[in-house]
Amino acid sequence: ACIQLRQSIEDEPARRPVGPSARADHTVCSPGRHLASECAGAMPRRLDSTLPSGPIPTVVLISPAKAVVDACAELIRDLEEAPRIELAAVKSAATVVAMWRPFAVIVAEDVFAFDPDEFHALARDVGAELMSVDADATGDEVATLLLPRLKAALRRWLDHEGNSESR
Repeated sequence: ACIQLRQSIEDEPARRPVGPSARADHTVCSPGRHLASECAGAMPRRLDSTLPSGPIPTVVLISPAKAVVDACAELIRDLEEAPRIELAAVKSAATVVAMWRPFAVIVAEDVFAFDPDEFHALARDVGAELMSVDADATGDEVATLLLPRLKAALRRWLDHEGNSESR
């Protein structure tokens, strides 16, 4: 569990923290037992912080053609909240998807056809919408196919994550 420490530098000069980050008010967490929920007040986020306050909406593209990457980069401009785009090779797809927990996973059709059950399981495990796209598709074809599905998937993700401030 975390312990809030409040020290008065004048009262206990020998016990005050030292070093460049020394402060009179600080939090100490028990080693090996740290849970973020227990430390909610440990490091208050400053109002001017540039760090995201929660999960980042992400789309993972697995083995995409360059035209698909370019089309997706254009598509995100039409979404309610611009997501992060992560690219993954087939061999690292499971790791990338598990790390980013995207709201959508987009796979080239020829790669998807290799093992559709595994791609469905991968997307299901992180609650992502699975989409496949033809590697030879034009930007307009990709937009027509993906934009409505990406909008719906992002809406579900935002509802699930509770990011009401982005609505």
